[in-house]
Amino acid sequence: MLYVQRDGDGAIIAIFNAPNDHANESIAAHSEELNHFLQSSADPASAQTFLASSDSELVRVLEDLIELLIEKKLVMVTDLPAVARRKLLSRKRARDSANPGSSILVDADIPL
Repeated sequence: MLYVQRDGDGAIIAIFNAPNDHANESIAAHSEELNHFLQSSADPASAQTFLASSDSELVRVLEDLIELLIEKKLVMVTDLPAVARRKLLSRKRARDSANPGSSILVDADIPL
């Protein structure tokens, strides 16, 4: 999630990865208003901030997509290259330890 700072007219003037004293309003990364701000912004750092933030969000989308494909048995976790399997499983374990829950990716019977 991104956070925006607005001017007196309500226009976006800055974006941040985390809320702060100047920006506590969240906005979706795919928001049309945010895209307009980035396209009209002459500051390449703003675009870089957006890309860095959306990259991490996109990684999570891809992880969820892979998990869904495995759940629907369209892809087997063992079909993935060992490096990809280890990376996905380690990220899934880290997320589960932060937010306990069952995972279809973590299975004691599947070798890393």
